[in-house]
Amino acid sequence: MEGKAITLHDIANLKARQGDIEGAINSYKKCLRIFESINNARCKATTLNQLASLNFQQGHVDEALQMFYQAAQAFAEIHAYIDLCKILGNLGFIDERKGIIYLAQALWLCLKIQMPLVYTIDIFEVMYNTVPKGNEMQALLGTTAYYLCQVDNTEHPQLEDFQRRSFRILTDAAYAQEVKPELFEAWLVQLQLNNPKYFIPRLIERLDRIVGDDWLFERF
Repeated sequence: MEGKAITLHDIANLKARQGDIEGAINSYKKCLRIFESINNARCKATTLNQLASLNFQQGHVDEALQMFYQAAQAFAEIHAYIDLCKILGNLGFIDERKGIIYLAQALWLCLKIQMPLVYTIDIFEVMYNTVPKGNEMQALLGTTAYYLCQVDNTEHPQLEDFQRRSFRILTDAAYAQEVKPELFEAWLVQLQLNNPKYFIPRLIERLDRIVGDDWLFERF
């Protein structure tokens, strides 16, 4: 059964690359039923994610949201946190009603696991554009994103770009609070944005407040 599901999955991938979206969706649904019947949680979650992405491309937003949510739950059950973080980012981007709650959970994971910067900075930018202008949260996001870039030791080829983008978040947050350029350094010190022992726990506290009782996974 598993071999048949994997074959169907490969067929679905091929159809998707060829532009046969409906055919790919049908093949993914067939292999999803098999993965569910044999309790293959990871393959089930991966297939749900691919189905969600294709449905979103087709404009079926409600169905895509439902499948992204199911995929997130499945990845959470098996503690596949990097995959879960990516799904939460997708939910945060497309769910107009609860997007900020999913983004907050994705950011929480970015602070707890070694999430690749390419995803981390994207999520920080989306959250920055979601919270109100001038809110303390924007400054916390900017300084934390920049800090994560500074301590990253992966020698990523795009590291300079990530640093530039994260510093722009921070300077935009200062501008939104009407901080003059010559007072920028003093502003950082005043708000303890130069102290990771303060701003990281403070950001986590704000994220906890945003999510409330709506966590999709057990925190660790």
